[in-house]
Amino acid sequence: GTGVTDPADAVATANSGGTGGSIYVTVGQGTGAHRGGEIVLSSGSVDELGTTGGRVQIWSGSSTENNGGSIAIQTADSGAKGMSGMIVMSSGVSKSGNSGGIYIGSSDVSGAAGEANKAGRAGSVYISSGDGERGSGGEVVLSAGSTSTTVGLTGGRVAVMSGKSTLTSSGAVTISSAAAGTTGGDSGLLVLSSGTSNL
Repeated sequence: GTGVTDPADAVATANSGGTGGSIYVTVGQGTGAHRGGEIVLSSGSVDELGTTGGRVQIWSGSSTENNGGSIAIQTADSGAKGMSGMIVMSSGVSKSGNSGGIYIGSSDVSGAAGEANKAGRAGSVYISSGDGERGSGGEVVLSAGSTSTTVGLTGGRVAVMSGKSTLTSSGAVTISSAAAGTTGGDSGLLVLSSGTSNL
C-alpha cells in the first residue's frame, strides 16, 4: 500500500529544557512496486488580473550570541540498483521581460569596530561534483545563455573574478587540471579559445 503513517507521528512538537518546539513533517513509505509518498510545497497562483504569485520561503533560526541554524537539502542514497535522486533548481520561463534569476551566495562578516568576531572569514561557496569508481568523475559545467532569434542581443557572459582587498593582496584565480594516475594516461587539457566570427 501507500504506507500511510499515523498523523500523530507525521506532525509532532516538543518543548523541553529550554529548546524551542520542533515540527516534523514526514510521509509514508511505499511497499512492493509502489513509490514512497511525496511532500509538495506550492504557493498560490494569481489570475491574469493579479500581481505576482505567492512565494515559498525557507528560513533557519537566528541566534543573538552563537550560530544560526543550518538548512540542508539532500537526496537519499540509491539502493543496490539505480541512481540517487536529483536536485533541480531552476526559474520559470518568462513570456515578457526577464526570467527569474538564481542567486547562491554567503553573507558578509559584520560587527562593530574593534570587535574580535569581525576578524572572522566570510563564508565560502563550494561547488564540486562526485567521484567515480569504475566510471568517470562527475562534471562541473558553467554555461551562459544563448540568444535564439535573429534580433537577439549578445549571448550571456561567464565571469570569474577574485575578491579585492582595501589593505592587502587581492585573491588569486587558479585554473589547473589534475595530475594523471600512476598507471598511465595524460593529465587533463586546458583549452582557452574564442568562437568563430561570421562578420
